Amino acid sequence: MNWSSLSSNLIFYHEPAGAKLWSYDVVSATYTLIKDFNVSLPGSNLTQMSKSDDDNVFAFTRKDSNYNILGYIVWRRDTDNLTRMDLTSLDEVQIDKTGRYLLVKTGQSGPNAIEGQVLDLQTGSIENLTDGPPDFNPGHSDMGRGFVIGHDNWQNRTLRRNLATPHSYFVAFDWLGDWSQGYHISLLAENESWMLISSYGSGTTPDGPFHEEIFLVETGGSKLVRRLAHHHSIFRTYWDTPRANISRDGRFVAFTSNWGSLSRRDVFILKIPQ
Repeated sequence: MNWSSLSSNLIFYHEPAGAKLWSYDVVSATYTLIKDFNVSLPGSNLTQMSKSDDDNVFAFTRKDSNYNILGYIVWRRDTDNLTRMDLTSLDEVQIDKTGRYLLVKTGQSGPNAIEGQVLDLQTGSIENLTDGPPDFNPGHSDMGRGFVIGHDNWQNRTLRRNLATPHSYFVAFDWLGDWSQGYHISLLAENESWMLISSYGSGTTPDGPFHEEIFLVETGGSKLVRRLAHHHSIFRTYWDTPRANISRDGRFVAFTSNWGSLSRRDVFILKIPQ
């Protein structure tokens, strides 16, 4: 599910089983079928949707009726153009906000493994990125306008790279050898000069800087940080992770937490001080 970037009333979503893309207007409570991919891709299930900032380019992982990986597709709404790639080894794909670049995560790992690919949908060129050196392919990541920020699984850093020149990068944030924290990145705000990070640990690690926190990091390489809050979620399984996301206007953060009761998880809203 993705909120529209053009209308605060619209949500885009795909069916949990099937290949139809819908929008839902939360004010009028009306559904609209945007695209039925079953016509050209029968027997497919679409997962892991991402979209461009103008609500025009959509990317999906494609699976069969048994949810085995088939590959990925990219659909351009204004021209009804469908780009399809059949792959059996795939983790996910992410379209950048401009709709030009697609980051393909192959699911491969190892020093010389091609863990990522950057597809330029305008030229058709593909750049391969190695898991380890020299590229340090983005692990967990989020997309901006023409760039990606993601985790370096080898040296425990958060790296930013332009998708037009994906082999070059710089360090946006350095965890300084502290491997105790996993984290989620959010670049959903229109202002991309700051990224939102929500970190989490096993609950048994000692307290430390940026442990189990929600904070902002300047994306230009200055390493400036704005510490916002602790999410107070006790990690037991994936669903206990906060997965905090920032609003488009940069004023609010939504996150989940089992704060106050381990028997459930609630949604919390954080107001960012201006």
